[in-house]
Amino acid sequence: MAAMGVREPRALTPAHLRRRVTTSDVRSYAEIFEWLSPGELLGDPPETWAADWAAASADRFGPVAAPVR
Repeated sequence: MAAMGVREPRALTPAHLRRRVTTSDVRSYAEIFEWLSPGELLGDPPETWAADWAAASADRFGPVAAPVR
């Protein structure tokens, strides 16, 4: 962490963490993932999150089974 200029774990940000995405390309988590602002899902979720947010339920944890036809 000292090499990154970070003194404690809570100072780490997505920009500090890296992931190899191809054999020759490494990107930060800030570049790979879409990060939400606090409370953003309570208002208008981003289009890429809308379907998952609509399917979410406080009554269960896990994927929704597809209806049997």
